[in-house]
Amino acid sequence: MRRLTPALLALAILIAACGGGGSDVTTTNAGTGTTVPTNYVLITVDSLSFPAEVTIPAGKSVAWENEMLVNHQIVFDTHDGQPADMDSFDLTGGRIVEVQLEPGTWAYFCGLHSQMTGTLVVEG
Repeated sequence: MRRLTPALLALAILIAACGGGGSDVTTTNAGTGTTVPTNYVLITVDSLSFPAEVTIPAGKSVAWENEMLVNHQIVFDTHDGQPADMDSFDLTGGRIVEVQLEPGTWAYFCGLHSQMTGTLVVEG
């Protein structure tokens, strides 16, 4: 059985808390104190892994926060099974990268650490 890490628990709480409101309303990540607009779903990178799958409601963006001193790079591999036509994003320590994605299933990985993979499902 896979154990829910504190980071994944904080992400689950944050996703549940982001259930509405406009960009003028914010929520705070309990683990880091980072405040983001509720129209964003925050993914916190605090180890060498991404959450396996995150679902994002239509109209919301995704934001990655890198809590580590280790640099990462977000690379979108596919969108609905087809090659993704997206730029990669450097995610240096302490930096937040925000991205608006079209609906569908996005597979992504870290360009610097091949074991770091994840899937974003954008509803809509």
